[in-house]
Amino acid sequence: TMLDILKILHLTVAHLPVLHYM
Repeated sequence: TMLDILKILHLTVAHLPVLHYM
């Protein structure tokens, strides 16, 4: 669903800074 896609996108964006700092 649209909500699931938004949640996945949010999680991906949230993890990007973590990967950069690691």
